[in-house]
Amino acid sequence: MSQNPDPVILADYLNSNFPGGIFHAVYEAGFSGFGACRELQKLGINCSVIHPAGLPTCQKERQ
Repeated sequence: MSQNPDPVILADYLNSNFPGGIFHAVYEAGFSGFGACRELQKLGINCSVIHPAGLPTCQKERQ
């Protein structure tokens, strides 16, 4: 399954499929992460922008 990355569409999807849910999103710092994060925050979704190296990419890194 793929999801449109537009913040409004994403927030609508989450709120309609998981009513009452508490959502947390993380974007990598970069050219689009800050704007998308601000939009999600305006739509009531907790969002942070982090350094790309801070995101684990495999199970081994998650320990």
